[in-house]
Amino acid sequence: MKINFNKNELLPYQVLVFSYILVIFSYPMPPRPGMVEVLMGIGLSIGCLMLFRKYLQHAMWHNRGAMVSILAALALILYPLVMGLVSGNTHGNIIRDVFPMLFLLVLIPLVSYSVLQNEARKVVRTILGGILFVGIVSTSEFMVGAIQEYGSLHNMSASFSNSYHTQEPTDAPRKVLKEQEPTDAPRKVLKELDDFGRIVSPDNFSVMALHIFEPAVLFTAIFCGCLAMTRLSSRQFVQAAIFAVLSIITAYGMVVLRSRAPSFLWATMLMLFLSIMIARSNPKKRTRIVAIASVMLAVVIFFSWDLIILLIQKQMAVGLNGKNTEWLAVINTISKDSLHLLFGYGWGAEFYPGYQSFPARFTHSVVSFILLKSGVVGLFTFAAIYFQLIANFVRGLKTSTLDLEQWAIVLAAVATMCIGLILEPTYKMLGYSFIAILWLVSVPNSRIVKSNREL
Repeated sequence: MKINFNKNELLPYQVLVFSYILVIFSYPMPPRPGMVEVLMGIGLSIGCLMLFRKYLQHAMWHNRGAMVSILAALALILYPLVMGLVSGNTHGNIIRDVFPMLFLLVLIPLVSYSVLQNEARKVVRTILGGILFVGIVSTSEFMVGAIQEYGSLHNMSASFSNSYHTQEPTDAPRKVLKEQEPTDAPRKVLKELDDFGRIVSPDNFSVMALHIFEPAVLFTAIFCGCLAMTRLSSRQFVQAAIFAVLSIITAYGMVVLRSRAPSFLWATMLMLFLSIMIARSNPKKRTRIVAIASVMLAVVIFFSWDLIILLIQKQMAVGLNGKNTEWLAVINTISKDSLHLLFGYGWGAEFYPGYQSFPARFTHSVVSFILLKSGVVGLFTFAAIYFQLIANFVRGLKTSTLDLEQWAIVLAAVATMCIGLILEPTYKMLGYSFIAILWLVSVPNSRIVKSNREL
């Protein structure tokens, strides 16, 4: 049966977004796959196959940039897979590495190159709605879990405060269990562990706290904060209040967990957005915006001063949290011989990050992760995948005038992607890829394909 994409233009994207939304019933980085993860995988596969058929029907392989991205993605998936199998890396570790890389290396280029100009706005709305829904629900799940575990968010914040008061300054992070993804959540006693310290049951707050690290949470906090300012400037006070509450609630969870980079980026991007609003407004309206912003800033600082102090205390207590040590360990590991320097150790490989006595499978940066697993060749291949997409995005910025909502999307997406690029393993979460897709297709004239032909 031939699919008429003119009548079902949003169906592939709706299937993909629905599959992503199922993460609210799971965990952003599940300790082991369950039925929800299987359903997500099936939905993502169906959505990608639908897009691939669309890709073929539009003869998009004639686009050199698209072909380079797709071929480079396949190469970067396959040769580290061979390296991992030859090196004897465990199949479980290989699978846990390959799936997130499929999101980053295949899903993002496939969706980005398949969006046509006349359907782009609808696709952006579909993906944006899914991201905001996941961000709001993930925050709610985190807060409910925190209240159940500690009695209140205030009690949880106090427990963090006590732990940082008693720590000596160090750049080493707290030790984590071998197969547990890193998190700033407190290390409560897990309910079930096997003989190797691996998580058997994920029904505990330490793993539930990963919901607040879902990339959609930071995106939602920034995007809703930006919309609150636009609505306030337009005197739409009810909408402004709703968006402001959503922004503050989602940001509060990050601050309570002392997530310094997300908290800093939230504040920074809101200030940058405010600057854009001021620059684009007429002199009369500019005065009102500055006055309103000054009052809002004073109120936020007044009510959050204690939390700001606690973020500073964490910075003084843990410093870089071992990120510099980890980078040195990655470089030292791949530099042992020319083969591994060029091609890495393959998917599933483990290394000693320098801040703990047992090996780790992940790193806190997508750049160091790809360097470890696929070497210098893999890093250049990764750059080749995204070169045309990013160049196309920049071209769209130069030739288009973004409205304030588009600026809100761009700023929220950039902040969220910075976390995964250099600071935390959020790049392993499916939401990270959807935010990258939203960023790439949100700017007018940034799509490669300019027109829609009849199928």
